Amino acid sequence: MHWLTRLPNEILFQVLRNLDSWDINNMLAIPLFQRRFEGLFWLITDSKVPLHRHVQDRIHVDRWWDASKSIGCTFQSIIEIHSLSNFSDTMLNEIQKHFFSINIIILKHYHAAISSDQPFSINELGPRVRSLTFENLTSVSFRDTVVDPSRTKFPFVTLMTLDNVWITPTATKLQAPNLIDLEVHGRFFSVDRAIDYENTRLKRLMLHCIQDMDVWKDINCPSLESIEIDVASMVIFKNLKFENLQVMTIDSTNVELFAYADLPQVQFLVIFNSDAGLSIHDINAPRLRRLYLSTNTIEKMYDMNIASLQDGHFGQHAEELFLQNSDNIDTSILHSLQSAVIEHTSSILEHTPNLTALTVLRPFFMKDTYDLPKLTTLTIEPDCTSYIHLFPQSLFQSIKKICLKDMSMLIDLPYIHFHSPNLTNVTLEDHYMSRLHNAAIPNIETLEVHSFSDPQNVFVPNEVSVKGCVFPDVVEFKAENYTVNPSVRFSELEFIAPLMKYMSVVGLRIELLDVSRFEKLEKLVATGGVHRVVLGGGICLEALDLSENECLEDVKSGKLEKLKSLECTGTGYFAYHELDAPLLEKVVLDKEVKFIEIS
Repeated sequence: MHWLTRLPNEILFQVLRNLDSWDINNMLAIPLFQRRFEGLFWLITDSKVPLHRHVQDRIHVDRWWDASKSIGCTFQSIIEIHSLSNFSDTMLNEIQKHFFSINIIILKHYHAAISSDQPFSINELGPRVRSLTFENLTSVSFRDTVVDPSRTKFPFVTLMTLDNVWITPTATKLQAPNLIDLEVHGRFFSVDRAIDYENTRLKRLMLHCIQDMDVWKDINCPSLESIEIDVASMVIFKNLKFENLQVMTIDSTNVELFAYADLPQVQFLVIFNSDAGLSIHDINAPRLRRLYLSTNTIEKMYDMNIASLQDGHFGQHAEELFLQNSDNIDTSILHSLQSAVIEHTSSILEHTPNLTALTVLRPFFMKDTYDLPKLTTLTIEPDCTSYIHLFPQSLFQSIKKICLKDMSMLIDLPYIHFHSPNLTNVTLEDHYMSRLHNAAIPNIETLEVHSFSDPQNVFVPNEVSVKGCVFPDVVEFKAENYTVNPSVRFSELEFIAPLMKYMSVVGLRIELLDVSRFEKLEKLVATGGVHRVVLGGGICLEALDLSENECLEDVKSGKLEKLKSLECTGTGYFAYHELDAPLLEKVVLDKEVKFIEIS
């Protein structure tokens, strides 16, 4: 390379302009080049031991203003900065008066946040800044600024956030070879053009409140695994190929078209489309399991390879989902659907013979019969309280599990039970109080009673009261309270269940929990608010969990001959060894618990 030193300056400078800072540093390690280029390359740094150690002409940033007076106009400077706080736009503007070409290397680790009013705002770099390299950053965010991909490098950045950022149109794509997560706010049009989709390692793309996106097409990105899009305007999606995409979510006021998409690995697809009809066709998604279409009207739906579809949510809160009876709708693609959530419409049910789980959110007109031979789980939301008796009998014929989201529906339980010969599991839920009094429910093996209270209303009591009931076939019973507010009332659990083997009481404030009457009980979980427990003889009890009962006062029991496991974390008081349990093997405590033996 000795010939390089003999070139005329005009040609030599053109060659040197194509070298980055590390090439220059390595070149100056050779004594011949050091002598030839003395005074041409300067290092401006905030470090006492800079990484560009072969650049002999150096100025510390603290001494720049004094040293600059003795520097004329020379060829190139390398700015090596560890901390952005040590530099300013004013200093950069002054440096540009002395050098024809400037390479900036930011060595700050981990994260940098850059906006239009901060140092190194990329739209304020000036024409003489040849490159800006964030050498060791792993994450960077830009706000209200411009990024020139031809001059900006992010060799190790894995997370990038762009908030209202414009990417300068150039032939050079975004230089971030290790980018994994890209989050974009506001403007995406210029960012989209700057991404080298086919060669990137990008795995997650998040677009929030996008204002300038009306079409996204002709994209082939093998690396993407997750896409989340929130766009304010009407948008079209077509000619998309994502070989490894797992999840795609689109939220828009108007998704007019979603078509010609090759998504061989996608398992979850969501399209929120509130204002207009949706055309969705020519989709290759053989592994798609969950499809969520929140739209008023499906105008076209055909040529969709979704043979693995299991769960679907169709409809929208305000309007009816309308499946047009025309050649534009291929309802056979719904035949594999196993789970569906529907609002205001039953037209979907005409095309889902393999449906196993159905949630009805709103009341609507239903036909007299549906061919749903595999339907085993039915969930009915509160808005349907007064309409259960209008549901077709065929809807109940094969169900094994039903969830009623309003306790006032109990009046319809005999109707449901009469038309559901296979029903074995009942779940009752209410947002305030769940009360089940003086009821006899045969053939039910699993009974769950849940209470939910409004977290904004601390005055509403949340309790579960099951009293005077007979459950001759119940094997499993659960009573749970899901709320951020502690219960202001004691819950009551007094019922007959001679076959019960498992009982779970979670989050309920109970003054006395007496399970001595349940002779076949094998496992008891009572956590979150029990004051006193009576186990009795507990002939069959094998596992006992009384954790998180801060108000627990005592546990009365006889000899527990089969008890093997005991958990009492977050409770209180005395010693578990007073418990008469000869087979006890597993004990988990963080405080001692007081047991009173019953002779």
